[in-house]
Amino acid sequence: MGEVFIVENSNRQSYISGNTVVSPEYNPSKKYNDEKYKKLQKAKKEAQSKMRKQQTKQKLVVIRMISFVFVIGIILLLRYVAIYKMQANLLSYKTEISNYKAQNESLRLILAKNGNIKAVEETAINNLHMVRPSASQVMMVDLSKENFNKVKVNTMPTSMLEKLKHILF
Repeated sequence: MGEVFIVENSNRQSYISGNTVVSPEYNPSKKYNDEKYKKLQKAKKEAQSKMRKQQTKQKLVVIRMISFVFVIGIILLLRYVAIYKMQANLLSYKTEISNYKAQNESLRLILAKNGNIKAVEETAINNLHMVRPSASQVMMVDLSKENFNKVKVNTMPTSMLEKLKHILF
């Protein structure tokens, strides 16, 4: 076969010359490679599933935050609508009150104008065609004494024991 020479040079380095210099082929067992490949594939799938789960969680967090902001916005909007309605009602009540005050003032003026007895008597005779009563038509009533019946208070006992006591004593 081939010869192997070991040559030493002055630098004290050794090297091999000959046909053994060619590196031998390395054929690992196929079973070892398959196991290693399966482990790598499994780890890759787990990493991908972990990434998907993490991305899903992040998406859920974002969706929750968006929905929370949306709900808060709707609540604020509804509150502003309620406040606006209350302000509109308050404004309508204020205008209604001012209208009633104006009517009240006009009624006071009419009352003050028609308040004296002479003006009432003239209106009754001229506009309503009323006549003064004669002395025979006038009826006098004395309201100084009590003309009303007194209400009797029921002093009967209400419970059975009190009724029995009232009957015996």
